[in-house]
Formats: sequence, C-alpha cells, structure tokens
Amino acid sequence: MNKKYFFNLFPNEDEFLIASIWEDLSLCLEIDYPVYGSIFLPPQIWTKLHDVCESINLDVLTLGLTPYSEKQLVIFTPKNFNFSHLEEVVTYFKIDASNKFKILYHKDFWGLLWGLDLNEKL
Repeated sequence: MNKKYFFNLFPNEDEFLIASIWEDLSLCLEIDYPVYGSIFLPPQIWTKLHDVCESINLDVLTLGLTPYSEKQLVIFTPKNFNFSHLEEVVTYFKIDASNKFKILYHKDFWGLLWGLDLNEKL
C-alpha cells in the first residue's frame, strides 16, 4: 500500500495524525514486531484501520481505558504474533479528593499533573 492511498482513506482527518499512524504502520511492516500508537484514536479512524491492515498482513489491536471507551489506542502487530508478549501500555490511577475545606475542580487536578510533568514520563 502506498502512502498517498493511505492518506486518501482519511480525507477529513488531521494530516499530522494520519502521518503518525502511517509511520507506526510502516515501522511494524519493516521490523516485523509490534508497534504501539501514542494517541487515543476516535472510532472513525481505528475501525477503518482494522480493514486496512487486514489487506496488508497486519493485525490491529485496540485498547481503551475501559472495554466501553470510545477512543482507543492502537497496536500494530504482524499476523500470527504471540499476544502474550505484549506489554501493558496504559497506566491510570485514582485520586482521592476528600477535602472538607475547599471544593476542588477538574482544573486543580489537571494543573497538578502538568506541574508534575507526568506527560513527559509516559
């Protein structure tokens, strides 16, 4: 499959996002080893990726924070890859916000996480 054809499959999507997906897909084909995506993708993209990869001898696994998550992380794998060797890629945690002195909002937690620079450690 050539790059232009792949980009034409996603005409209304962000070109930089599709380019990132193309690079992951191409790398998986090149090294014959799983490649993990770095962005949670909406269903209109990851459902189409299932069809595309079937035709080029790749499998696509999708992983959400819950089984019902709309946005999914994709993992490109060679056909017949042993899935027991895949690593856990999503880590999440719970914050206990019991505070009787101040009402805490979403922005308070978001600012705290950005201040800890957790986004760079992922």
